Amino acid sequence: MTKMATTSYRVSSAKCDVTTLHKDALWLVHPSLLLATLAGPVLPPLEGPPLTEAERFFFGSYVATAG
Repeated sequence: MTKMATTSYRVSSAKCDVTTLHKDALWLVHPSLLLATLAGPVLPPLEGPPLTEAERFFFGSYVATAG
């Protein structure tokens, strides 16, 4: 379910509600959430970090100067 929470708003929201004690833990075994979890990821996994070219440049220069 945790892996699904990264790609499904519905699962993520339910997990957050239970974690923050807004809803009872039994909410996680609601049939609609179990079906969403069994259905698999909604989005394909990322091939790498979602950074822009400017962010990659900044990070690369930061790593070079920090070492």
